[in-house]
Amino acid sequence: MANRPSGEITADHPSTTASSRSKRQRSLRRFWLASRDLMIILGAGTLLALLGLGGYGFALGATTAGFALVSLKKKHGKAARFFQFAFGYWLLWMLFHDARAIADSTPWVSSVQDWVWRFERAIFGGELPSARLQRTIFDPARLAPFDYVLVAIYLSFFFVSLIVGMVIAWKNWALARHMLIAKAIMLTIGFVIIFALPTTPPWLSPDSALVLDQASPERVYRVTAIARGQEEGYHFEQDDNALAAMPSIHMATTMLVLFLAFSYRRRWRIVAGVYISLMGFAIVYLGEHYVLDEIAGIALAMASWQLAHVWERRWEAGAIGWYRGIKSSLRRPRRVLSPSAEPAD
Repeated sequence: MANRPSGEITADHPSTTASSRSKRQRSLRRFWLASRDLMIILGAGTLLALLGLGGYGFALGATTAGFALVSLKKKHGKAARFFQFAFGYWLLWMLFHDARAIADSTPWVSSVQDWVWRFERAIFGGELPSARLQRTIFDPARLAPFDYVLVAIYLSFFFVSLIVGMVIAWKNWALARHMLIAKAIMLTIGFVIIFALPTTPPWLSPDSALVLDQASPERVYRVTAIARGQEEGYHFEQDDNALAAMPSIHMATTMLVLFLAFSYRRRWRIVAGVYISLMGFAIVYLGEHYVLDEIAGIALAMASWQLAHVWERRWEAGAIGWYRGIKSSLRRPRRVLSPSAEPAD
């Protein structure tokens, strides 16, 4: 029988057994910590949702808890940026969502809310593009798979830009930060426009199914409401502010995704281009926006993206210099000996 080398450790050696047990304990501990963090994140989101903030509250609470946990563990790398982007994104949306709710209570609402509707009818020969599309390919009595696909594209607006931004934040924080700045500028300008020009969407316009009878070929339905099992007369009181069609924030946000895609390979630019084209068709066909809303949304996104560049340059040139000036002023002045006070040899 051959002798074993003196330095060889067998499988049943005590040190091998202890090492395996230690690995299992570390794995169990990591699993427990991850489960605990996940429960905290979900719990924080659920708490804000139960307090009446709905889906926006859940998203904001969950991302805030995630960012806090990462920060407390002093892991300020990719994970922190991941949650930081999500927190900033949902905070901006909540502020915009709550602020625009007051835009339909201005004294001039009744006099301006149909301006875009009248202008669009004049441009397109007296009929809304939404009415023309729905009369051609939409049947309110029986929705086709095509209708559900377009509704899904319309609803994807609420999470596609967030997911894309979070992935980019993991890889390129400078680009993700630029998107957040552009988003903040876009929502700010968008709120000012919504406040100054509250606009009824096609499904709530004088051509809507709420106003015209069934025999009228110019009726505009809210297809998203019908697809969700609601009646065609989906009343605007169920929205926080339905008079916010101009500009199309759907189109503007989707354009930001396209701008992000230009920083990557050609295939991602093609995917983003197809997505924004489908979004543009969907929001008009579904009766959610006018074509003029889309044009305004595209212009708003382009302006916001460029203004974000200006903001970043000004911040780097001005704010950093201002910060350095304060920091240097707080330092204690160094004690300088005068020539007469120099110690003698």
